Amino acid sequence: IMGVRPENLEISHKKTSDTLFASNADFIEPQGSHVIIITKLGDSPIKISSPLLDLQAKSKIFVRVKEIKAMFFNPTTEKRIR
Repeated sequence: IMGVRPENLEISHKKTSDTLFASNADFIEPQGSHVIIITKLGDSPIKISSPLLDLQAKSKIFVRVKEIKAMFFNPTTEKRIR
């Protein structure tokens, strides 16, 4: 299992070689200097914090992980793998 904090996901308007998945921005919550984007990966809702302020709800987004910021967990014990 991979765990990532919302601020460690990055989005763009275009697909790149390191895009993890594409989705639609279901909901966008302005926070002043950034926005919180709520989207889905499969059936699971996820939140992404992004400095991109020009997004609109239902926009197509491409998501990547800042690779050094991902955490991995044992799927059986749910304990973090170091």
